This record gives sequence, structure tokens and C-alpha cells, in this order.
Amino acid sequence: TPIKSSAASDVYKRQVFMNQFTYELQQVMNEYCEDESYSVDLIQDKIKVDGEEKDVLTVCYSDSNLGPILYFEDKYFWYQDGHTINDLVNLTMKQLECLKEDVPLDEPFTQKNINEKIYLEPLNFEKHKEYLKDMPYEKVGDIALVARYMIDDANMFNIRYDFCRYVRMSPQEIFEIAHKNTDKDQYVCKKVSDILADILRENGMSDFYISDFITENLSVSLYALSNQAGYMGASAITSKAALDIAFEKMKLDYPDMQSMYMMVSTKDEIMLVPDKEVKDVNELKNIHMSVQAENPEECITEHVFNYNGYTKKLTISDVPKKEREQKEIDLSKKTIRAR
Repeated sequence: TPIKSSAASDVYKRQVFMNQFTYELQQVMNEYCEDESYSVDLIQDKIKVDGEEKDVLTVCYSDSNLGPILYFEDKYFWYQDGHTINDLVNLTMKQLECLKEDVPLDEPFTQKNINEKIYLEPLNFEKHKEYLKDMPYEKVGDIALVARYMIDDANMFNIRYDFCRYVRMSPQEIFEIAHKNTDKDQYVCKKVSDILADILRENGMSDFYISDFITENLSVSLYALSNQAGYMGASAITSKAALDIAFEKMKLDYPDMQSMYMMVSTKDEIMLVPDKEVKDVNELKNIHMSVQAENPEECITEHVFNYNGYTKKLTISDVPKKEREQKEIDLSKKTIRAR
């Protein structure tokens, strides 16, 4: 039938494009690698993403067990939109020059290292949509949690699907390790007023003026939750262990509190407010958005979250009730799956 004939024609055209793109990209890479200490092979493959099979091009470096994955779907879309294969090859080369710097060359990926070195990292989903296409992630509102492999304090990389295949582990297994290590991290919850007071004392301000300064500049009772390193502490957004530490700390000052509101403005910490201090969530969101406006590049989420210390449920506070209930997460259970 005409419909079947048209579909077959589309499949054929797509395959011709894939073959031509792979060939031309390989030629350009061979020329590029003449002056480099490594070579590159391109392998056409298929992977499943969210249950859907996708055509991909795996980039294999001779000096590394890992390499990026290129999605033909994106390239073919641009090709149909009028871009030449040469244009797409040049664009891809620019992307790969950046990606090559992120590929670790000599890290031994033993089971022991994998069990100890994988943690969570929060990203803003909308800002990183393209980046996330190559990697598994967990989605919480507009936050994407990715798995981060820590080679050492100065070197790390975010885990892509090719890494999962290389170590023969599913994304779910990788994220179980990431959650366990994130939960085991040492978390500290402090009053922001105490943090400010210490900073002001270090800068020579007397205690006589510190109290007035804090009263004038802090409109709500704020607490800060992070790990002891003060790095990637916002990963605690789905850690029941970390959030319970904060909840118990705040209950010492607010014995009747049931929950705490959370604002994530950077990757390094979560700002918390006891529910007894919040009359209107929209006012809290305005404060959150004003902070985001000062550092838009560090924006993790536009939402204000709430964690109930008794039910252990995490909700998005600044959305309609129906949506809030639909997206509620019970942190006492494993309810988030890596995509």
C-alpha cells in the first residue's frame, strides 16, 4: 500500500543519512587525530531510552573505555530542516572536542570504586534537556538528579548510558549506589543567623550591632542544610536521612512544627523554613525567585518544596493541590526511577 511504501522509503532515507553522516564524521575525525595521541572509531548502535529504541552513534576512543553517545534522531531532524551533513559534522566535532576533556583515562572502574565513588548531583531539568539525553536521571519537579562519579576531589564526571553498559549495570543499580552514598554523607543544619553572625564577627563587627543587622536583613527564620564539605549538598533533596537531620534540628526551636519548606538556589545547599513561620507560600517563593534572579546561572529549581517530618512525604508547595498530590513523593519508599 502507499502508506507502507512511504514508511519504507522514510526508513531507507534515514539509513542512508546515518551511513553518510557516520562515514563523513569518521573521515574528519581521522584527519583530526593525525596530530593527537589517540584514534577514534564510530559504531552505529541501538539503545533503549524510556522503553523506546533509538539509533545512536557510539564514539570509541583508543585511550579510554568510555565515550559519548550521539543520537541520530537529533541529527536527522536538523538534516530534514535544511542543514547539510557537512554542517552537522562540523557542529558534532565542536561538541566532541569539549566532551573528550571530560573522559577519564586511567580510573580503574572496580566494583569497590563504583560502590564508593558514585553520588547524586542536582541539575535544572529545563536548562539541561539536551545534556541529559545521553544519561540516566531521576526527575523531581523541575530538578534532574544525575549520578556523578568522583575520581577524586578535583576530577569527576556525570554517568552516561555508555558507562552503565561498560560496567554492566542498569541505571537503577547505579542510582541505588548514588542514593546510598548521598544518604551516608555527613550533613549539617545551621541557622542562617548563626552563620551570618560568625561571618560578621570575623569581619570585626561587635555583637552589639550584629543582632540589629540580622533582624534588619533576615525577614524569615532560615536554616541551611548541606554536607560537611559544603559541596553538592543540595543532592539531599530526596535523602530522607539528611532531611530528618534538618527536621530534628529545627524542632528544637519549633517543637510544634510538622514540616519544613525548602528552597534550592544552588547545588551546594538547601535553605529551609519551618512551617510555623510560613503564612503564604507565595511570599516564600518571591524570596526564592529574588535570590535566583541574582544568580540565574546557578538556578536549580523555581519551585518551593515541602518535607513532612512525620509522613516523610516530599511535595512541591507552589503548585495547585491536584498537581501537588500527583507529584508527591514518599521518601520512606523507593518511588523514583531513573530514566
